[in-house]
Amino acid sequence: MQPFRVLNFCIALRGVNPTPMIGEIRMLAFSRAPQGWLPCDGGIYRIADHDELFMAIGATYGGDGASTFGVPDLRGQVPVHQGLGRSTGARRRLVGEGGGKETVALEVSHLPAAMPALGRTLAAVHDNMMPTLTASYCIATHGAFPTRSLC
Repeated sequence: MQPFRVLNFCIALRGVNPTPMIGEIRMLAFSRAPQGWLPCDGGIYRIADHDELFMAIGATYGGDGASTFGVPDLRGQVPVHQGLGRSTGARRRLVGEGGGKETVALEVSHLPAAMPALGRTLAAVHDNMMPTLTASYCIATHGAFPTRSLC
């Protein structure tokens, strides 16, 4: 499975480009986070420096929750919406959870039973990444404070 990080996706109901909500994550075409945003690189920050962002996301993504907190690490990750997946046997995913692997070893147990004997090993690790285009995910440190029902 492609590496992923669970987030909560929302749709803005008004405004063309509304003021960002503190804790909102946007994908940007910049190589650096603009003012009022932090890169989603798993960094650990002092609560005193970004107290509003900490109040919105807490220590969900790391830090000690007393003097430090972390932001999501979306490097090499695909964001996934929180909640119950749609596939059979899917389980509920919680905000902040991650999973998947960048590489996997194909094993005979992964192949359908009707496959003919291959006579060679399949255990070599291979790439498990879907085609990608690199951009910067950033999280808003300033803007409108989210309502309690969202946090």
